[in-house]
Amino acid sequence: EAKDARAKVAAGKDARAKDAAGKDARANDAAGKDARTNDAVGKDARTNDAAGKDARANDAAGKDARAKDAVAGCALADWTPGHLAADAAGRWKWLRLGGVFRARAEAPTSLNFATGHDDAEVLTRVRLNAEVKPRPWLKLMGEFQDVHAPGYNAPAPGSVSNEADLRQAYIEVGSSESRGVSVRAGRQALKFGQGRLVWDPDWGNFGRTFDALRVTAAGDGVRLDLFAASVVAPQDHRFDRSRHDNMFYGAYGTLARWGKLVKVEPYLFLKSAAGQRDELGRTGALDLYSIGLRMTGALTAAVNWESDVVMQTGRLGVGPVRAYGGAWQVGWRSGERKAHPLLTAAYSYASGDDRPGDGGRGTFDTLYPTVHLRNGATDRIGWANLHDGSLSGEWTFSKKWKVSASGHDFHLASVRDALYSPGGSALVRNRAAGSSHVGFELAGWALYAISKNFSFGAGYAHLFRGEYLRQSHCGGASQPYVYLDYRY
Repeated sequence: EAKDARAKVAAGKDARAKDAAGKDARANDAAGKDARTNDAVGKDARTNDAAGKDARANDAAGKDARAKDAVAGCALADWTPGHLAADAAGRWKWLRLGGVFRARAEAPTSLNFATGHDDAEVLTRVRLNAEVKPRPWLKLMGEFQDVHAPGYNAPAPGSVSNEADLRQAYIEVGSSESRGVSVRAGRQALKFGQGRLVWDPDWGNFGRTFDALRVTAAGDGVRLDLFAASVVAPQDHRFDRSRHDNMFYGAYGTLARWGKLVKVEPYLFLKSAAGQRDELGRTGALDLYSIGLRMTGALTAAVNWESDVVMQTGRLGVGPVRAYGGAWQVGWRSGERKAHPLLTAAYSYASGDDRPGDGGRGTFDTLYPTVHLRNGATDRIGWANLHDGSLSGEWTFSKKWKVSASGHDFHLASVRDALYSPGGSALVRNRAAGSSHVGFELAGWALYAISKNFSFGAGYAHLFRGEYLRQSHCGGASQPYVYLDYRY
């Protein structure tokens, strides 16, 4: 019994020893866990410290880069209007600034086909505009213009010399870029089709704007423009104004649901003007309706075509108006290489009045077109009482260089009518002429893009007189020019 008692005492001591050893093991395990936790915390701290150092290094590098950029900007003096406009667009998304600075030197000969009536001038143009768009559906636009013609045979008309004036100022509500309805009211430019009847001619020094109300509705491949307008008449040294007795109304539709295959553009224009004289010298109102259809398309990837036909009807005073016009062309891209030209063959026709003295009018009215390169590059002949066949080629050698050459052959539609200017004025009238051949023109021009905003161009055109001009004792005409253009 004593031995058993001692054995039990010894067993109790062993149990207590084992329990103490277990406690020590658990304590050591907890200490190991704490050590590992501390080690992980230390690693995180070192990682954060390294990240902080990298962040500070990157921040310092950014500051250095901005400082270098500022120094470079100051060194290059990059404070051009285009730079300022881009900077404004970056700061204020609702504001867009733009402008045009152009100078063109010309030396035309035989103005109005009068031998010896030559000229030499420099046409300068400055346009500055601002577009404010505080909301996607609201836009306000204003444009200032200042044009001059030093060297022009005095007196220079307002179309080439017009001191600081308001060119455009309108408000537009709504959006019709892809679908929707918009309303634009104020002084604005109107452009439709290829500009044969209604356009804002960029080549002209003054251009053309209207005081107008325009409504546009657009959907999937469909667009309709309705407008009521009055053309702005340039008046040097006075504020340019439109005349409400000279109104212009129109509806222009566009159907483009068939991709590049074909696009159809039906249109109707009404020109209404008071105080017009007919061929008998009587004064009356002109109400002229122009009903037309323009179509464009592509036969293949390399061949495109265009057709524009228009009929004019109405009254001038008590006399009827019946006139017709049409223009057709086919273009062919002769190859994929840059040296392969775009070749174009074109023919245009505009009726003349072959029954003068009957009180009616059969001469086609060109309305408000662009003129340069439409019926030649001498800009002497308008789209009225005319047959004009032409061939042209255009070579794009690089993104910077473009060259073109063209030839036109002009005939009168009726010798009993006159040869007209691009503005619709009669230049030469010789009903006794035995030939309708006005002459043929050769022209060429080159365009070089110095930069994204800056370009240089030069060209020369000469109209060789035909038998009609020769019998009318008129000369041929030349039109050399060179220009510099900056836009942003």
